[in-house]
Amino acid sequence: MIEKFKKECQASKLGFYSFQLGIVLLASAFSISIIFFIISIILGLVDYFKEKKYESLDLPIIVCFFLIPIICLAQNISPYLKSLDINPNLTWIGLLNWLPFFICFLSFKQYLKTSKRREITAKFLIIGTFPVLISGFGQYLFNWYGPIETFNGLIIWFQKPLENEGLTGLFSNQNYAGAWFNVVFPFCIASFITYTENNLKKNISLIFSVAISISILLTFSRNAWGGLIFSLPFLLGPTSLLWIVPCLLFAFLNIYLASSDLENTTLQSIARFIVPKDIWSEFNYEFSGRETRLSIWTTALKQLYNYPLIGYGAGSFSIIYLQLKGVYAGHAHNLLLEFAISFGLPISLFLFTFILVIIFISFKKLLDNNSFKKNASKSSLFERAWWTSFLIIFISNLFDVVIYDGRLGLIFWILFTGLTQSAKSQEDYEINF
Repeated sequence: MIEKFKKECQASKLGFYSFQLGIVLLASAFSISIIFFIISIILGLVDYFKEKKYESLDLPIIVCFFLIPIICLAQNISPYLKSLDINPNLTWIGLLNWLPFFICFLSFKQYLKTSKRREITAKFLIIGTFPVLISGFGQYLFNWYGPIETFNGLIIWFQKPLENEGLTGLFSNQNYAGAWFNVVFPFCIASFITYTENNLKKNISLIFSVAISISILLTFSRNAWGGLIFSLPFLLGPTSLLWIVPCLLFAFLNIYLASSDLENTTLQSIARFIVPKDIWSEFNYEFSGRETRLSIWTTALKQLYNYPLIGYGAGSFSIIYLQLKGVYAGHAHNLLLEFAISFGLPISLFLFTFILVIIFISFKKLLDNNSFKKNASKSSLFERAWWTSFLIIFISNLFDVVIYDGRLGLIFWILFTGLTQSAKSQEDYEINF
């Protein structure tokens, strides 16, 4: 019996170490990190099925895992979808954006089931962000352009020129880079607050926090800016609203005046003097030259109204939008709408209701544990940062589907898995690593 327990602990350790190595390499060496994640997934699934660690919170994910392929089959035999000239193979390929992550949810639970393990994961995420900062500042300050490839294309850092967009670093666009920084920023703040006795670690956390804040601004991503602003009250506590709200109102008023078509040119001139053009032009179609979110969402809702039960298939929205508008839009720029267009409104509401319930339950637990008090414990601060980090990436996906980047997709589901575990009391099952 003792030998069996030791073997299981060794397997859990190997899976945990592989998981953390995957976290560190996720941003900078995605292809290599996948190898470590696969090891941790296999070991996690073996443990999951061997120990029969089934939980009620697994049920919604398991239902989606089996229901989505059935929906895809229905789409392939639907005469209506065939009339739209949509490639039926796309919906099967689109399963790769969801089914593997549902498996990750079931497997990664044991690596995230305690606050200590989630704290360790958060710190490894910070470490793994160092190459993103180096590549981003190198791109912005020293014109490091790419793509930079190593190992025969196994690792690619995009490093785009900055003429047409903001800082991207090793990501393919600024929204993805901004989303990554938004995820890591709360953990940097938590580290800075908790390192009270180690000045070196505290200063390093401060440097990371400042560097990430500057990087978010330099992405010129509206999603990233909104995520940074929205996260501050949750990170700094409710009392911070006393100065955050007036600052936000002042900033929003000036951005509105600068980006709108006003008859009072004096007010607009003052606002444009206060707000840099790179910022206010992002909110003006004439200057940004991009399709507005409102146009994309309206089209998605109209099409969903016509065929709500099983959707149109994964990857179909870009084809539909091009046919209707003559303009390419890669996706619906809203994760709930994108999932509904791909697989139908009922399953979309089912999945996202589950996610919202977990967000609410875990937030209530933070309140019950006094995590927003000034004297909150170290673990409570990281739990608050974890909740904030997931909330920000979830909201980001309501305006741009950033999880279609594989790295951000993994981060989304890792954070959500950890959030489901934080909603429960599992500290009794801790194994010291």
